[in-house]
Amino acid sequence: MGRPVATIDFNVDDNASSVKLFLARILSASNHAENRAFAIDLSKCKYLGPDAAAILAATLFEARNQNRRIRVTWPSGPKELTKFCDLCGLTEAIKNTPYINKPYDRSQNVLRMRAYHSHSIRDADPVIELVSAHFQSISNDNEDQLRICVNEVVQNMEDHAKSPIGVVMCARFLRRKKQVRVALVDRRLGIHQTLSKRYHDIKDASAALHLVLTGKYSAQSRKNNAGLGINLLKSIVETLGGHLYIITETSMATVGKTKTQVEDLPFRFNGTGVFFSLPVDHD
Repeated sequence: MGRPVATIDFNVDDNASSVKLFLARILSASNHAENRAFAIDLSKCKYLGPDAAAILAATLFEARNQNRRIRVTWPSGPKELTKFCDLCGLTEAIKNTPYINKPYDRSQNVLRMRAYHSHSIRDADPVIELVSAHFQSISNDNEDQLRICVNEVVQNMEDHAKSPIGVVMCARFLRRKKQVRVALVDRRLGIHQTLSKRYHDIKDASAALHLVLTGKYSAQSRKNNAGLGINLLKSIVETLGGHLYIITETSMATVGKTKTQVEDLPFRFNGTGVFFSLPVDHD
């Protein structure tokens, strides 16, 4: 019997519906493989953004941490996709070559992926630099708030997920779309698993996600953590006219300009993915 294969024969754009299908196929192959090898076939995929790149890198890191073998069939093109994979570090992740966190090269508009294992107040700096380079009208207050909430989201993910691979971050500016897109992914414990240790009345992942988004409950991980991460990020994204979606365990939330929707998923993602995009006013 051959190894299970996740066939990604579509473009994985940075939106909830596309990433949901991407995750469903990867998790199906991974789960059917149990402790054996599995494969991901990207040969027919023509676009991967930061969201899919962070998920794929986290999947690779997790599989190798568990001594599982994973084979990835590389996309056949176009050149723009190959260039993005090289710049963000996904090529190295797939080839399992030495991984180096390199500084942001403003001329390329792509942040090299980082795997955060221990929190630093500088964690958000690369994202803020990317945003401020293209979003010239962002106010100092909004920039400071964005820095705070990205820092707190990373900090909470590090503290609560208990992820051996850390928090994988990937981001880029898309000139044609005039958007900055940011992805943060961990693997292991999700939001419900974390909150239920402190709040025993939360019944499931959807309820936990809803409460975190409304700011009613927080897992506030440290004394210097205000417990505002996801709720504040939601507010900033709404204020700046962007989009946010979160996947954790068996639930997904999408935050748009007019409404927030929480839905159950037909699969289980062990961990949390926080993905947001912001429109920019300069190219």
